[in-house]
Amino acid sequence: MNLDFFEGLGLYHGDGGERNFTSKTPELIERIICWVRKYKLAPSIHAYIIYSAGHDTRRMRNLLERYQIPYRVYEYPHFTAQVMLQFPRRLSIPSVKPTTSEEIAAYLRGTFAADGYVKHSTKYQYQTLESLKISFNQNSEKQRAIKISQYLARLQIKSRISITKHEGKIIITGYNNFIRFLKYDLIAFPRYKRRKFIRLLRNAKMHSSVYISERREIFKGNQRKLARKIGCSQSSVSLWKSGKCGIKISHLEKIVPLENVTIERLFIRTEEIEKSLIPIILSTW
Repeated sequence: MNLDFFEGLGLYHGDGGERNFTSKTPELIERIICWVRKYKLAPSIHAYIIYSAGHDTRRMRNLLERYQIPYRVYEYPHFTAQVMLQFPRRLSIPSVKPTTSEEIAAYLRGTFAADGYVKHSTKYQYQTLESLKISFNQNSEKQRAIKISQYLARLQIKSRISITKHEGKIIITGYNNFIRFLKYDLIAFPRYKRRKFIRLLRNAKMHSSVYISERREIFKGNQRKLARKIGCSQSSVSLWKSGKCGIKISHLEKIVPLENVTIERLFIRTEEIEKSLIPIILSTW
């Protein structure tokens, strides 16, 4: 199966029922329509637009008309505009499960698009990323939550399941886990979720340090003057030069542009990040 099949499967498991799929996000509605038609999972689709007065449904109408899907419109008070796609019977989904890391990432990408949300912290002047959460029905979806948590663990992402009387949540915290979400592109759509995730990640003041190949050339000369310029101790410069510890990116930028050095290793909160991630992480600062 292609990766887009598992993306659609995760999305459908999140917002779909046995014979329907409901969402207020046109981007997700369009993805499900294309997924069902591409893999011939249902013979036909029809839809309902449900909204309350004051909500604009033109984008939803245009989407359904573009894909030639018949629809009816119902108005209810205090109801957020949304579309329900209705299938004549249960979808004929092949009984396959994601096994490789790429397939698991694709499935989680669809799952987060449907049920995930990005929570920000307001404790500081600049909003930063506090946690990522995936909601589930606390009564009927416990096994699904356990499976999602296991899939996250396969990608070395730590999570915990929280179940209360009113809701269930899978909670992901810690910047090492956030960086892995970035690595596997688990928040690729809808666009507003991805924009928020990247913006909050850029606002973060991560405890990061790098080891560079040109350290002997960069830190040669009078170490006392160099330490005064950077705003650190002379012993720190000596350790950076010998390669016994990494230098903070904020310190390194005071003496040389990042594009002029070769970064060998990068650490975030004492955990080493593989070399392939360095360009992605640096692009978020």
